[in-house]
Amino acid sequence: MKQGLKVWQKNPILGVGYDRIAAVKKTINKLDHSQSAYSSTFITLLASTGIIGFLAFAYFLLVVFQSVDKIGKTAMIGVVVASLFDNVFLENFVLVVFMFIISLSLSRRSP
Repeated sequence: MKQGLKVWQKNPILGVGYDRIAAVKKTINKLDHSQSAYSSTFITLLASTGIIGFLAFAYFLLVVFQSVDKIGKTAMIGVVVASLFDNVFLENFVLVVFMFIISLSLSRRSP
């Protein structure tokens, strides 16, 4: 996480880009995709998109959180808390299940 924050400090506005994280980390290993991210989703987003992308993502989460019902809020809290300590939000399976739960939650709230 410290390394991710250092990368962000060098490129605070726009970040380095998601595909460039492994090059910045200088640990390019084509067989290990975990080298292209940091242990926290939020550190990964901050380093790759900078403060602009991070704030846009945080705003998106806030808008969605305000729009969903209790089940959606519970799912969001679970994913966000887990994402503080592990890069789970950007995993395909978690992201698809998350979007599915959020879309169900939003569809049940509409009149």
